[in-house]
Amino acid sequence: ANAHRGWDIWTENGSVGMHLIHKWPDDALKAVSKPKLEANRWSHVAVTYDGSSKIEGLKIYINGREVDRTIQSKSLTATTRTEVPLTIG
Repeated sequence: ANAHRGWDIWTENGSVGMHLIHKWPDDALKAVSKPKLEANRWSHVAVTYDGSSKIEGLKIYINGREVDRTIQSKSLTATTRTEVPLTIG
């Protein structure tokens, strides 16, 4: 009903991805890491966002280093707030 409004972090074919969405796909940010996580090895993953509504404000880190990203959507103009609670898993 809310066109996927909210945010998520996931792995996609070994890469780390993040969405920030008001209305998918027209009003959203999406980036996926170019490097892939090593199979069968623990990795530290962090994603940061500075609230700027710009793709440049979304960063992905693997093992403490900022990584290059593939940008798949870079137009966010409205809120990502939703009434759905945070879910991990």
